[in-house]
Formats: sequence, structure tokens, C-alpha cells
Amino acid sequence: MGAGVFYVDFSADNSVRMAFADRGQRPPSPTVSYCHNLSDLDAEIGKFLTDHGGPELIGAALSVCGWDREGVFEMPNHSYQIDREWVRERLAAPAEGRTRLSPS
Repeated sequence: MGAGVFYVDFSADNSVRMAFADRGQRPPSPTVSYCHNLSDLDAEIGKFLTDHGGPELIGAALSVCGWDREGVFEMPNHSYQIDREWVRERLAAPAEGRTRLSPS
């Protein structure tokens, strides 16, 4: 697996859909998980990236049903919130304004 984009969709219901697409490719059908809290989500992201060979991430795309309030995604269909900084830390992203990401 080469460098690509990690897609995470929180918008449909209380599930989390994750996919990875190589540079220039469409993402395949997503892996569907049900995460009841941030710890579950953290574990599922780690498992997904490990199962996909720890790909080099050149970007991440999030789809969220809810509101972004000062960098915190409030998601009415989930029992937890995530914030941009948590996403950056989880994906080992550099400071804002740069595009290179790598899995932890």
C-alpha cells in the first residue's frame, strides 16, 4: 500500500466508517465500526491502520454530522466528541498548515 488519504465518516448514524485510498484512487467500501467512546475510536483507528499495513498518510478527510465549535466536533449521533488536535495527535500530523501525515 502506498501513500494516500485516510477517510473517516461519522455522519450516517452511530457508526464510524473508515477507508484508505492510495494517491489518486477512489476509496473502497468502508470498514464499519461502532465506537461507544473516544477510547474505542482510538483503538479502531489504530487497528484499521495496522490492518492496512501502516500506510503513509498524505491527508485525512472527516465527514461529521454536527457542528465544529472552535475545533471541537459535536456529533449528536455519537456519545463523544472529537477535536482537531486529537485527530492531529492520533495521526501524528505536523503543525497546522502542513500536509504530510504518518500513522502512529
